[in-house]
Amino acid sequence: AIKAALKRNEFLRNFFVREISEYSATQLVFCDKTAANERVGDRKRVWVPKGQKRVNPLPFSEGEKYSILPAFTVDGFLCQDIIQGSFTTGLFFYFVRDILLPQGNPFPASKSVIIMDNAQVHRHSIIREMIEEAGYKLIMLPPYSPDYNPIEIAFSIMKKWIIRHHIEFVEAIVMGEMDLFLVYAMSTISSRQAESCFKHCGY
Repeated sequence: AIKAALKRNEFLRNFFVREISEYSATQLVFCDKTAANERVGDRKRVWVPKGQKRVNPLPFSEGEKYSILPAFTVDGFLCQDIIQGSFTTGLFFYFVRDILLPQGNPFPASKSVIIMDNAQVHRHSIIREMIEEAGYKLIMLPPYSPDYNPIEIAFSIMKKWIIRHHIEFVEAIVMGEMDLFLVYAMSTISSRQAESCFKHCGY
């Protein structure tokens, strides 16, 4: 966190604050990705009989993960795509075109201003062109500024929920229903919690 703070550009952060102040919270749609693997649902404290070692029961293969790519609004998660593995530029393109844009509205309606961080996959020119041609506005977060991204708080809430529901997490893995489990985990974030996430970030 200290290293990231040192790399922040205060001019760009201030510029972003001025720019984003022109829009209402209801217009904003934050888009980012996170991942779930065996460590997400792993409880640090698990009871085992005295003298026995703890065994991790999760049937994940080493390095296996699910990537979650949702959009987040002041009302909660708007939509999502979940895949096994990582999102490529092509998969991100399809998410924006086929999932995200149909759920929002052209500017200046609600859900019409899309905000992303500066990940390389987000900065591809074809992504911006597609979003703007559909009538939306696209704004990039300043570098090293997760404190301006309410979806980061939502991810933290969601992961804490997963830890509390460790048994269901394991069952979802065994049954091959991780995508359904993760969608449900996102749905547990209420509109009130979403609004609090936005307010915490200054929106």
